[in-house]
Amino acid sequence: MVYDNKAIGVIGGMGPAATADLFTKLVSLEDAAADQDHVRILVDCDSNIPDRAAAIAGTGESPVPEMVRSAVGLEKQGADVLIMGCNVAHYFYRDILPFVNIPFLSILDETCRAVRDAGYKKVALLACGMTLKSGVYLEAMDRFGIDCIRTTAEEQACFDCLIYDGIKKGDHGIDVTDIRKAVGRLTAEGAEALVLGCTELPVAFDEYGIGADVPLIDPTSEIAKSALRYLGRKIRDE
Repeated sequence: MVYDNKAIGVIGGMGPAATADLFTKLVSLEDAAADQDHVRILVDCDSNIPDRAAAIAGTGESPVPEMVRSAVGLEKQGADVLIMGCNVAHYFYRDILPFVNIPFLSILDETCRAVRDAGYKKVALLACGMTLKSGVYLEAMDRFGIDCIRTTAEEQACFDCLIYDGIKKGDHGIDVTDIRKAVGRLTAEGAEALVLGCTELPVAFDEYGIGADVPLIDPTSEIAKSALRYLGRKIRDE
């Protein structure tokens, strides 16, 4: 099988584990039988990008200049399409667009499209607190006609702990008892699926075996599949 040399550019480093997960999914989701069948992937795991949550809260430096540097650099290296795994970073998505001349796919839109195409009308949105406060996912879900169930303040504290103290810090001993209870409550209240709207959550849910009996929408997988399809690549098992 012979393909052209078109490439996917990944604005990464937000965080590094999530970037590694996105790269792994780009590789594993593509229907390829040999090294040469795989798409070319350019990854800038730029850990110098300032904290997005702090910037949105007004307590930290804007990440936009460094994100733009990454995007422009990937384009110059030959990327034909850009993606960014970090969900909350899409708060700044429109600030980056004017600086690039290649398509830049939105993880928010691709995730909502996947929810709609799966036929789900009501989902629970799981994410870091600032993603929820920023409203980026809620605005996208509203555009796609998707109802959203939210976590309580107590539940959200548990998810933030799992994201920041667990995956980002590399602590693999986080107690997820209350996370499991939250998942049970959300599904009991009518959530047909869980949207794992923080890039660390698919990593955590897989590591801890959370939500095995609940439909999960993994934005990392959805943006990976969308980028592959954009370049005409085949998705495994589709």
